[in-house]
Amino acid sequence: MPLLHPAFLFALAAAAIPVIIHLSQRRKFKEFDVGTLRFLQIAEKKRHRRLRIEELLLLLLRIGAVALLALMFARPFLSDREKTEATQDKTLLLLDASGSMTAAMAEKATDAARKAIKEHGAVTVAQFTDAVQVLSSLEDYRPVAGASGDFNKALGWSLDHLRSEGAENTRVVIIGHFASSALPSAPPRVWPPRVQVEAIAIQPPDTRNEAVKAVELLTPFAADNMEIEARVTSSNKPREVALSSEGLNVKQTVPAGVERVLFSFRPPREEVRGFISLEGKDEWPADDRRPFAMHWAEPEPVLILDGFPGSTPFEGQGYFLQKALTASGAAHGLSPYRPEVKYGLDGRDEATQEEAPVQSIGSGFKSLFGGNKASGTGSGAGAAEEETLKPGAVDLAKFSAISICGPTAISPAEARAIAARVAKGAGLFICIDERWKPESTAALVNAKLFPESVELSGGMQQRRIAWWDRKHPALASFDGKDGGDLRMLTWRDAFTIQPSEGWKPLATLDGGHPLLLEKVTDDPTAGRVMVLAHPLTREWSDLPREPMFVPLAKSLFNTLTHYEARQHSANVRFPGTRESREIGYYQTADGTAEVVAADPAESAVIAVDAPAFCKAYALPDATEPLPPATLSAVGNGEERPKTGEWWPWLVLILLSLLTLECAVATRKSARLETSAPVDA
Repeated sequence: MPLLHPAFLFALAAAAIPVIIHLSQRRKFKEFDVGTLRFLQIAEKKRHRRLRIEELLLLLLRIGAVALLALMFARPFLSDREKTEATQDKTLLLLDASGSMTAAMAEKATDAARKAIKEHGAVTVAQFTDAVQVLSSLEDYRPVAGASGDFNKALGWSLDHLRSEGAENTRVVIIGHFASSALPSAPPRVWPPRVQVEAIAIQPPDTRNEAVKAVELLTPFAADNMEIEARVTSSNKPREVALSSEGLNVKQTVPAGVERVLFSFRPPREEVRGFISLEGKDEWPADDRRPFAMHWAEPEPVLILDGFPGSTPFEGQGYFLQKALTASGAAHGLSPYRPEVKYGLDGRDEATQEEAPVQSIGSGFKSLFGGNKASGTGSGAGAAEEETLKPGAVDLAKFSAISICGPTAISPAEARAIAARVAKGAGLFICIDERWKPESTAALVNAKLFPESVELSGGMQQRRIAWWDRKHPALASFDGKDGGDLRMLTWRDAFTIQPSEGWKPLATLDGGHPLLLEKVTDDPTAGRVMVLAHPLTREWSDLPREPMFVPLAKSLFNTLTHYEARQHSANVRFPGTRESREIGYYQTADGTAEVVAADPAESAVIAVDAPAFCKAYALPDATEPLPPATLSAVGNGEERPKTGEWWPWLVLILLSLLTLECAVATRKSARLETSAPVDA
């Protein structure tokens, strides 16, 4: 029986300890003839006989427990000597099946594999693309057109595979196209001893490969024309690149040395599917034609309600928020948002030169939605409940998000209309300033769209953000490092907001007061509601001039409008072991589009020789002889994991022995206690 740690067998000497204790505690009696007890001799002999049997059983159990404990630390394992000797040498043959392997290159790789099999005897054959696939025979080797080839993953898999088989000496033969662009900048691993790696390079038939490497949608939002950019490999001569789609066939002549091609056209519908292709006339036709699926969408409509536009149109919060959302677009100056500003709560489309007065609930004024309150001076809820919405009021249904900047008096009917739109998925963003009063948002509080415990402290302290929820989708991009550090922004600590039920803070100032809050809801279809205890103007902290103002506004409204979940371009997948579909575009069960296209990394066909490949991966030299294999089954457990170890079973037996020993010892103690008067 082989052992991993045979030195622990010396601990078997500890089995003598229970014997010594047993012999030292044996009772010694002196016999005296007592006439009155002569009738108890028969019963006394039977009792002592049972006690001696129990003591002997306890002794054996304790000796067995000590022996099992020593044997468990010695770690015995099952060993088949013939099998161990038969697997002293193991060879694994890896064949490159990526898209850069042409039919002629695959034939050369097969010939090199046959030669390696003759030299090394028993060989496990496998091919690799994005994953490794073991082959039943060399005849099953087939390169996959357009597939990616991961040499690092293939080499790592070979080590894991050979170690799991417990081979003493291992050899890896890797055959493929070693592209210079795929070499690592530093060796990805340190190779263990007793491993040889032989690299056989299959040179490509040509160093030129014309390919369409990528397709990008430059105008994800509706415009006059849809613009799609294709990136092709550089060439020293002009060539023609074509875009073919449903009812479209556009061609562009690309000058020599140019790698970007722009297609501008009016799409027949919002989603366009097709191919961009060129005449490569090379040995790699799979990357000459690249599929695409692009979705052209309307910008997200956002309603901005500015309660205090200021003396000019360039002072209100609505102005700065509108500019931030308009500037937050990427492609060609287009924005993913279409903000619409309403100045004041009366629904005016143009700002007046007079500052809008603060109104209270119940006072007569024309509401945002065109409804009129009952005239009078009463401020009770009865007058507010009489308000109705006129036909032709602002249609909230068309907006993906609503922003209330500096709310004045909002009626219960208006609050109910906003709450109904939020319940159907629209986001709501509210920011307040020093002109806020409790009656300004009382209707929003009743509609559960604004926290209850808000107080204007009027503080002038300039503070930084001490904490923000970095897991929240609206703030996750600000990681405090490369993504941006919100602690660089300055805020005025003017509001005291106590924690209330149904609201959670997303950002807190260093004074302890929440700055940004969000409503907690269990309804996944409802929109998000956020409250910012700070205006978006330059009055308090010159916030709009900060470089992070635009990214912050964009991130907040990405979450409020669910823009982050929108898909403008299809997900791209590469052929390989995990992707068996042919090159083309597909519609998934959940409605999203997917494209299977050739891996652009395989379009770079300039290769290096085998020594350069081995140097880049720091592969062991295959020409050096391996050290003699150790035939002893006992070895270093770290070098080769042992299968069939006994210690889990020994632990189970040891626990069973200890349980039995405890039961016998308890039974013996009980008998001694009940028989104490007889011994006396």
